[in-house]
Amino acid sequence: MKNIFFLSLLSLFLFLVTQNVYAFTCGTDTVSRDSITYGTVVGADGNCWLDRNLGATRVATAYDDSQSYGWYFQWGRGVDGHQLSTSGTTTALSSSDTPGHANFILSTLSPFDWRNPQQNNLWQGIGGINNPCPTGFRLPTKNEWDNLFSVASIANYNNAYNSSLKLTSSGYRFRGTATVYDQGAGGYYWSSSSVSDVSQYISFFSTYISSTFHHRAQGFSVRCIKDNSIMPSSLTTDISSNIDQWHATLSGNITAIGQDNPERSIQLTTTQGNYT
Repeated sequence: MKNIFFLSLLSLFLFLVTQNVYAFTCGTDTVSRDSITYGTVVGADGNCWLDRNLGATRVATAYDDSQSYGWYFQWGRGVDGHQLSTSGTTTALSSSDTPGHANFILSTLSPFDWRNPQQNNLWQGIGGINNPCPTGFRLPTKNEWDNLFSVASIANYNNAYNSSLKLTSSGYRFRGTATVYDQGAGGYYWSSSSVSDVSQYISFFSTYISSTFHHRAQGFSVRCIKDNSIMPSSLTTDISSNIDQWHATLSGNITAIGQDNPERSIQLTTTQGNYT
């Protein structure tokens, strides 16, 4: 039984290490993907976000800084080249989650998706099939976007830029022609959430914001959020024998302090056999 416990604890420790739970400090540490290094910032909502849009070469210096616009993703697609504003196009819809080419897929017929049949579960969580974010990050849900805009008092593109995320009015790439519109006039950011045959996003302009849904073949910006569900809230052991002070008795629990806690460790106590 003791060996089983130690193996369980060792497995948990190795899992935490591989997920960078101990070492990561938001606002200081960086992450990389696709040969781009991103900084991190703490949002007004308390969550950790990338400091720029996916594909952006720098943090925005203005709401209409073209070097911070980044890529334009069709909802649910991975980093396959289609997200470049200069990518080629095709009218052939994809029948798989990974089209296998770098073209922006044009869609002029309802439901205006790049995939047929549609697939609703491509960007949910860090384990999303086509999650385009760096390791440990994912797309925010619609509720997370709404909460951020609420607590940060974002009501237009100036507020969006002046927030810690430095959001930009990067515009969007139209599903029917692949033409980029609204650069400098509005920002459009995908969420991971879907409703029926469309997906949800948030946008902002000179005098207002909008949180609604759109067709998945549209090319919108992506800003990633650090996932807070990597660390399990508790791990219950199956120890059932009397053992010494280093081990849980009966059914003990191992609980993390939290992945962003400065101590970055697991506290162990032996009160009534619980590891907390």
